[in-house]
Parts: sequence; C-alpha cells; structure tokens
Amino acid sequence: MDPELSASLPPLMLGGSLWAIRADGLPRVLELARAFGNRDAQSRTLGHRGALAGPPSTLATDAPGVAVIPLTGVLTPHGSFLSYLFGGGFDGVQGFRDQLARAAEDPSVAAIVLDVDSPGGSVGLIPEAAADVRAARDIKPVYAVANTQAASGAFWIAAQATEFYASPSAMVGSVGVYYMHADWSKANADMGVDVSYIHAGEYKTEGNPDEPLSDAARAAWQADADNLYAQFVSDIAAGRDVSAETVRSDYGQGRPLLAQDALAAGMIDGVETIQAILARSLSDATAGSGPSARRLGRAAVHRTEPRAAAADPTDPGPELPDPTHVPDEAPDPGDLEPDPQPVQPDEPEPVAPESADAEARRQVAGLLFAA
Repeated sequence: MDPELSASLPPLMLGGSLWAIRADGLPRVLELARAFGNRDAQSRTLGHRGALAGPPSTLATDAPGVAVIPLTGVLTPHGSFLSYLFGGGFDGVQGFRDQLARAAEDPSVAAIVLDVDSPGGSVGLIPEAAADVRAARDIKPVYAVANTQAASGAFWIAAQATEFYASPSAMVGSVGVYYMHADWSKANADMGVDVSYIHAGEYKTEGNPDEPLSDAARAAWQADADNLYAQFVSDIAAGRDVSAETVRSDYGQGRPLLAQDALAAGMIDGVETIQAILARSLSDATAGSGPSARRLGRAAVHRTEPRAAAADPTDPGPELPDPTHVPDEAPDPGDLEPDPQPVQPDEPEPVAPESADAEARRQVAGLLFAA
C-alpha cells in the first residue's frame, strides 16, 4: 500500500454495513478499499470512470437457446468500484436481476445457466434476486453452477435454481450474515484526533467508528442480523425444498463446504463442471425436454419424454392387403362418388421483417440467439 495514500485516507466505514459474505473475505475487501478508496486513487489506478464501461464477462456459447448469466465477485446492490475491483459486474446485483428477467421473458431462450463465482457481499438486493431466480424457474429451467465459489449471498441466490451444481474444486455455503464494527478511538487518540458528532435523533450516530460499540447498538445490530439470517435460512429451505432446521444444522452452520461435502449434505444436486452443465442444458433445449428429477443426488439428467422402444426383428408388423387380390364383382361406375374438387392451399401470409425490438430481445446476457 502507498504510505502517503494510506495516511491520507480516513477510517473506512464499510464495516457498519450488514454483509452476507465469507468471514475471511470482508477484511480483504476493506483493506483494498482503503487503498483505493478515494477518487484520486481510483483515477491513478484505472483511469476515469469511462474506462470501466462495458459488459460483464460472459461465458460464450455458439449454440442457441441457453442464456449464460454471470454472478461474480463481491456483490453490491447497484455496482461500484468495490464490486469491479473484486471481479463483479458493472451493474451489481440489479444488473444480474435485469439480465435474468430478460432471459426469462425471451421465447428464444429455453434454459438459463447461472455462472457463479462469488464469496457473497452486501445483503442489499440479495433476497430480491433470490426471489427472481425462484420465479424464473417456474417459467423455464434454471441451472446454477458454483464455478468455483458460491458462498453466502451468492449461495442464497444460486440455491433457488431448478438444479444447483458445483465444480469439483468449488466451495459453497457459508450460510450466515454479520456486522463488523471497527473502533478507531484509540488510534484517533494516538494521532491526537478528537472526533465530535453533532446530531439529532437518539441513535443517529450509534455504531460510529470513533468510539467503542455501545450495548444498545450491539443489541440493535444483533437483532438485524438475526432477522436477516432467518430470511436467509427460509429462502434456502424454499429453494432446496428442505426444512429450515435442516439448513441451520446441516448446511455448514456458517462454514463453506467443499463440493463433495456439500453434495453429501444436500446443498447441491451434483458435482459437475459448467461445461458439462452447458452441454446438457443445450441438449435438453434441442430435444425439448426438461431438467431431471431434483434432489436425487444423481449427476445424469434424465429426459422427461420416454425413449421409443427398440423394434422387435421377429415382429411381422401389421397385416397388409394382398396386392394380387381381385374383387368378385367390380363396382358400377355410376355408384362411384365423383372426385372432390382439389382444395387450393391458402396463400401464406406475408411475414413482416423482424423488428428492432425483437432483435434486441434476442441479446440476452451478452449472447445473440438464433431462432
């Protein structure tokens, strides 16, 4: 870290937010955010804001019918430098929601694959995104893949998919939320800094970093954490079709689990790479079949349409008329009905050229889909 830059920055207050992120992730986020926490540092590092413009990275596929939507990096509600710095999209969780909505509504998209590589992040919009995924899976199959991390808030979202897989080296889970309070009062005193707050509203400044956390603030923050944790557990239970008690007791109790352990706990449906899931979802989209029966712990996706039985070579098949047979008495030509007049086929209706709006709807999650 640049010593001059470090000395010029005030204590960072991101710790006062409620996070659904791996416990070992937030300290790294805060440290780097301090290093790049002001506009001058950002401009020296990455240039002006326009340099950040562009779509988030998307796993491309040449085949039509499957939208691949990334959920990566530290999750923030509307995108930020912090999200970009840690591999997230430019539009945050809201951008993910927008892409998901377009894919769910696009008739040319038969299935959706969520490419997940995130330790979680701020709680903002995570419950809403989870509800969006749960609603989308009622419209078309949604496959989520931990490629290679779906922790905390990212697990909250991914667990709502029709089917949830993890790469062999992935980690999933970390079910929990927390606050972090940093007390800078001693550091301030050592530097000869005396911070005063002039405020209206009894609790307006509680939890500030310039004094120890009060008992009242601790109790209020704990209540918030408990409420969000209850919602987290409830959503995971709904997404995975298990009880809330199962989530609390068997899903790591705040720890992330390796893929095989997560499979044994019922947190995912299989251990597969995203390439395998893409190939399978494309095959299902082409065949017009749906996803497998869920929660069976089976890696293979079984088609919902029965396969045709193989033909029996000894079966003579249906009886055919004898072509050499001559009827005993030919029919009277007068008794024959006249041939009906041939029916002229309807003229095909002219097809209007595809509108620009329809063309735009085909561009989902950075992919162009062919009909």
